[in-house]
Amino acid sequence: MDEPTRLTRKRSSPPLRVQGPMGFELRLERAAPPLSSDDPRAVALAFLRKVGVVSAGFDPLGGGSGGEGSAPVRGLVECLLLEPGRSFSAAELAKAVDAPVGQVYRALLKFESLDWVVQADEASKGSLPGKRYRLRFGRLQDAWRFTELAAGLALERYGGLAKALEARVAPHREKPPARPTVPVTGDAGGARGDAFVMRLADYPLPRDGQPKDLAVAFLQAVGVIPGRTGGRKPTALPVFRAFYSAFLMGGERWWSFEELQKHAGSTRPTLLKHIRRLESLDLLERAAFPDEFGFPRRHWRLRHGSLARAFEFTDARARLALDSMARWAEHLDKLVAGEGEQPRKAGAKSK
Repeated sequence: MDEPTRLTRKRSSPPLRVQGPMGFELRLERAAPPLSSDDPRAVALAFLRKVGVVSAGFDPLGGGSGGEGSAPVRGLVECLLLEPGRSFSAAELAKAVDAPVGQVYRALLKFESLDWVVQADEASKGSLPGKRYRLRFGRLQDAWRFTELAAGLALERYGGLAKALEARVAPHREKPPARPTVPVTGDAGGARGDAFVMRLADYPLPRDGQPKDLAVAFLQAVGVIPGRTGGRKPTALPVFRAFYSAFLMGGERWWSFEELQKHAGSTRPTLLKHIRRLESLDLLERAAFPDEFGFPRRHWRLRHGSLARAFEFTDARARLALDSMARWAEHLDKLVAGEGEQPRKAGAKSK
């Protein structure tokens, strides 16, 4: 391949797909831990779904064995948590949970990307070959502290990108039109029907560049724009056009649904889905203004008209979600510790 062609392809590559597979990546969802449940496998399955190890619907790592019997759940509960002082190879975990080595290894890669496991060198006589892993400090709640640390660093980078983007677009915003009326009702919160779900990763984020490029990087970082867009350019997606052209460039201006639809160029259900997604991240605020007939109509804008200030609310909710996940990990540790103290009946098999 000649040099001009290679450089052209390099420039056209997505900015967030340059990190290796072992980089930190967390799907963060704020949810109350099931403290009333005493089933460690059910709690572990729900926890792994919240952090993105196991998908919410189909479990690609389970091999059809069911969620609670999948390789990530059994490997975490029956091996890493139940025997915290021992290290395991992928082959040993696969034998213990009766799953293919490939499924177990993918689960270990997920755990490693969350900073839950570390590689170990020691191996007892007769151990199966391969890289060995053990749970950090032997407890999930202690391992989760490393996850929180990496997540906090990612939030700082996201906040820095939001400030850089705000500084770039602020001089180019048009003055919002004067609105003679006052809101009939205001809603400072996000969409109540959508859970707070955010993507946190240690991918490198730009601080310099064109505003559109920075906006794409920000929306990809928080998970609003997926990694795969079906061949479409991120700047052509309805969610980007509504976010950039209306909310970001509009600043303090309030936008009606019809105005947003003109910018997004999408159907009503699609645009409403994107608005709710941005609301669930606390990036938008909502108010109702009377129309020409006096009926209240919903309008939206960036919180306080600033992406930098809006992300402060996102950051706060993310840290609350991290705290909730820490209590979830602590509860799972207690359940597994209690199960380990109970004597097993002769001939009983693990679930």
